[in-house]
Amino acid sequence: MPYKLALFVAFIGLILYFFGYSQGSVAMQVSGIVLTGSMFAVYMA
Repeated sequence: MPYKLALFVAFIGLILYFFGYSQGSVAMQVSGIVLTGSMFAVYMA
């Protein structure tokens, strides 16, 4: 997976998290964290 694509996906995950937070949606927050976290895990490993 290209570096820029991973950054883009992580950014989408952050947007999802903040949108979920503002809507009070736990499922959105969790999916955002998982998305962002998995992208960081791939590159930190």
